[in-house]
Amino acid sequence: MSSLREPIKVIADIFAHELPLDAAHITLNDEKWNIPKDEGIFMHLSIIGPSKPISSGSELDTSVTPPIERQRMTSLEAIQVDFMSYNTDARTRHNEIGMALASFYSKQAQEANNLQIAKLTTPLNDTSSLEGTGMLKRFTTTISVTALFVKVKAAEYFDTLATPEIVPNV
Repeated sequence: MSSLREPIKVIADIFAHELPLDAAHITLNDEKWNIPKDEGIFMHLSIIGPSKPISSGSELDTSVTPPIERQRMTSLEAIQVDFMSYNTDARTRHNEIGMALASFYSKQAQEANNLQIAKLTTPLNDTSSLEGTGMLKRFTTTISVTALFVKVKAAEYFDTLATPEIVPNV
């Protein structure tokens, strides 16, 4: 019951399925990637800032032999989405970002990967001017994602610890 995939990769799959886009048109931060020269939509996803821990804890499960420990952590992550094209597609289709995140496919992917995507993104900003004379149409928004991570390991139980040795201080 752990978060099976990184939230950024789940979101990339949602956009690939819903927009639809092939793998050459979606990139994640820190990947070597050249902007496609065709007229279609392409996206860049990046994690911004550190993830913010919301809760953490552990529990002992003695219903199995040997006992196991389940450690869990819930965190809030911010993912920036850059939605771009050389033609007018980015300007005319930028609302599809919110539609894709609210789709049934998105809800199934969230459930399967122990995460929740916020119902609303930050405002979609037209950041086309950052490209200068290239006239790349670009819209930028941020998505908030709450992710649950779980790790299961063998529990170190009291009767499995080594017997302490008492050494007098002489």
